[in-house]
Amino acid sequence: MPTKPSVLWQHRLTIGLLLLVAAVLARIPNLNESLWYDEVCYTSVLLEGTSFKRMLFHDVHPPLYPLLMKGWIELFGESEISMRLPSLLFGLASLAVLFALTQAWFDRRVGLLATVLMAFSPVHLWYSQEAKNNMLLLLLTLLTLYGLQRAWVTNKAKYWLLFILSAVLALLTNHFSLWVILAAFIWLWLQAVKDPRHRSLKWIAGSTVAVALAYLPVIILILRGTESPGKEYLRPFTFAEVYNLFLVYLSHGNTLRTVSPYAPFRAALEQHWGFFLIDGFFALLLLTGLFVAVRQWLRCRKESVPYPGAGLAETELLLLTFLVPPVALLVASSFYPEIYIERSMIFLLPPFLILIASGVMALPRPWWRYVVVTILLLVNIVSLANYWVVKKDAWTVYKPNPDWRAFARDLRHETSKTVVFTSCPTLAMEYYLRDSAMVARWLGPGRNASKQAVKAYIWRQLNRQGIRYPQYFYVALNKYWGDAHARKLNDELISQLYALVEKRRYFGLEVYKYGFYR
Repeated sequence: MPTKPSVLWQHRLTIGLLLLVAAVLARIPNLNESLWYDEVCYTSVLLEGTSFKRMLFHDVHPPLYPLLMKGWIELFGESEISMRLPSLLFGLASLAVLFALTQAWFDRRVGLLATVLMAFSPVHLWYSQEAKNNMLLLLLTLLTLYGLQRAWVTNKAKYWLLFILSAVLALLTNHFSLWVILAAFIWLWLQAVKDPRHRSLKWIAGSTVAVALAYLPVIILILRGTESPGKEYLRPFTFAEVYNLFLVYLSHGNTLRTVSPYAPFRAALEQHWGFFLIDGFFALLLLTGLFVAVRQWLRCRKESVPYPGAGLAETELLLLTFLVPPVALLVASSFYPEIYIERSMIFLLPPFLILIASGVMALPRPWWRYVVVTILLLVNIVSLANYWVVKKDAWTVYKPNPDWRAFARDLRHETSKTVVFTSCPTLAMEYYLRDSAMVARWLGPGRNASKQAVKAYIWRQLNRQGIRYPQYFYVALNKYWGDAHARKLNDELISQLYALVEKRRYFGLEVYKYGFYR
């Protein structure tokens, strides 16, 4: 039965107001923060010349996002707000797509609750405010599922083309989208096996060939070694990581437990027992949602509901989208251990929240639903309070962003050319010091360096810049990068070789100014 026009407008008004609140109150205020290392990768610091070619063909990610940002900064510049605006727009669009998709899978109540939970999810907030490909990945995978669902119901060419285009673009954005695309095609071919004479069979075969051919060049690059999905920050995907992913990361963005994902799992086990009550609460809702989905699937199969069915196909798609990626990643991790980081699994956030919302709405008594929704909202309020204020300087969704911009602004008062040594890669300083006389260098003497080696290293870097009679140099220690060697080098060697003129503190940074006159 078609939706009445008045009800349809109510739905549109509801999601419109939600997007407005999500944008104005929760996302826009933080868009102007200092850029950090990963974000600077997508500015002209690396999107020029040979470094741009390296970003396209030798980076850990496929080339779509660098190409997009290259064109974006040509049109709109590369200020902090400009760099992050695409992620904001992708994030808001993903909320609208989630609402439309969830209504098709379930109903308006589940759709609204899932969309509200995602709108104020710390994970979604974080990556809506960061100039990286994660929010584009989320939007494209959602569009893939939405296009597939609508194509299956209507068999219209425009929806099949939306499915194919979104799947291809997702694969060209992040390699991890492969797990969602795999789930989608497993679902498609299951439908083909169940009904070989189905009207959509040509589209199923055609979309499979089109997506495979589009991704083939990327696979060839990986096999040739010119592009690699491996990096030192990646970890094995274990059952402990499964626990953290669903019950700590996706549920509240690590804002309640707040442990580094690189810490041993026992660090979480040693925390207060009350955190396990929160984990259990989300686990119970998730299992309830899974139970509801499986029960609906079994009922539809038993009743042999003809096409398009009373939720059979949609329920299968939801279950496969949620279950295939972690299972496939567990298998892949046994062959290629360093493969996993939480942010690349952000596409699991929508099916996770859909299952949570459907679990809530399946509770038999209305007052049970009101109580559970109230608890969810209270947990979300505490999560956001931690995210924005209480634990702003702690590792939650990811490590905090040091205020490189404020430090660079103060450096502009220097009258002579000098060098800033940093304890992490220098891209952020290169971005903020491009039009100044200051130069950024990585603090790079070996771990067993002597005083003489440190002194020689510092003078060698100065000479490279043509600085012959320097007065000062700086050492900037990134609180969140975790380089204990750099701190030891500064505290035990550099401080003995040179006179400490001044020590400054910025958010996430400790800056030491040394003079050469000692």
